[in-house]
Amino acid sequence: MDDDEFRHPVGVATEPKRGIEPLTYALRMRKGHHLMTWTYPFGVVERKTRNNGRETMAKILEHARLELDAVGPVKFNILRVIESSGVSRSSMYHHFKNRDGVIAAVEVARMSEEAAFINLVLKQTIESVGTHREAMDAIRTVLVATGSDLGKKLRAHRIAVIATAQTIPLLSEQMREDQKKIDDDLKDILRTAESRGLTSPIANVDGVVHLITSLFIGRTMVDILGTEQADAAWVDATMASLEHLIPPKR
Repeated sequence: MDDDEFRHPVGVATEPKRGIEPLTYALRMRKGHHLMTWTYPFGVVERKTRNNGRETMAKILEHARLELDAVGPVKFNILRVIESSGVSRSSMYHHFKNRDGVIAAVEVARMSEEAAFINLVLKQTIESVGTHREAMDAIRTVLVATGSDLGKKLRAHRIAVIATAQTIPLLSEQMREDQKKIDDDLKDILRTAESRGLTSPIANVDGVVHLITSLFIGRTMVDILGTEQADAAWVDATMASLEHLIPPKR
């Protein structure tokens, strides 16, 4: 393999110790003799709020996240969150309905952060590579990396979180806003690749982005099979699709 080609990642999203400190994940790729590392702290995220309802929701999530990181979902105590946040019990249940709704809200925020992190890695990669082949190799590296046990765990959890969030209007709205931002970032990445002469999409960029984001959820069906062969076949088929949709500029 040439020095300018991406090798398989030496580590991805290693499971951190849970505690008070923000969680940190790292994605590492080796390019030649250089080890490129991106880290992203999954701590409490400040969100812009439009009204008191959003401000209250953000406050609850801040304290719920600390509670969840400290004790995990099994021992998660909603009463401790109410006490530490200073939010009334009625307000808590008005926004989230129940304990599971609060946990789901925290996980929705994390899910958005994880997707934003992947986009950040892709953005930095597209800005640093010089050829279409390098760009495709980088995408394959990310796909292979997210086939890890942790990647499978995150996808399975994501399905449950999305289902729960649909029953909570404010949370469902937040998910739509977050997904739009993630999609917009991915569109910018594809347009950057095109402007740099790396790719020449044959399909509408919006459609390509929707296909990519849907693939990550659909991958859970491959995860169920639980074999490396099935996952490798999925990666190969996905890359073949992307190679066709975003070929090199001629």
